[in-house]
Amino acid sequence: MLKEEIIKILTDGGVVVMRSDTVYGIFACIDREDAIRRIFDIKRRQSGKGLPVLCADMEMVKSIAEINPDLERELSEIWPASITAVLPSHTSVSSIARGGSPNIAIRIPSDDSLVSIIRSVGVPLVATSANRSGESEARSIEDLRTSGVLDEVDGYLDGGIVDDNIKPSKIIDFTVNPHVILRQ
Repeated sequence: MLKEEIIKILTDGGVVVMRSDTVYGIFACIDREDAIRRIFDIKRRQSGKGLPVLCADMEMVKSIAEINPDLERELSEIWPASITAVLPSHTSVSSIARGGSPNIAIRIPSDDSLVSIIRSVGVPLVATSANRSGESEARSIEDLRTSGVLDEVDGYLDGGIVDDNIKPSKIIDFTVNPHVILRQ
């Protein structure tokens, strides 16, 4: 599929697979609860666990999270990167996306093409690795074809094979001080 087709599917409330700045992911718009529920079904993931959210820029981050000026400066020094920040969520953000938590996991990815897609869609994208829960991360479209994930999404964008040295994002909880690394 073309990038423009992926953007249309997302804005129409669909679910897609594409490569992130780390591994392949399943994506949906944060304001489309039906699509978010589909991600949980596709992954076979418990609904009580929140999903990470990718934003195009700091303004988009501030539209869904409570950030004071000091934290904004700190995050601006580390993003864009494959670092996910756990932040206090705005209550307007879907409880399903947050897994019922008052917090939300957010990152600004370092991949320009992905940021361009997020910007074109106009809202943050819920994103999680495109594998079934408990299975290893997908490193190619062929991995996803074999697992059956591609049969359950509305479209996909082939981003090639992910290098084995690329790992899922580091997760840091910024809701506590000192901050706590939840995943290295």
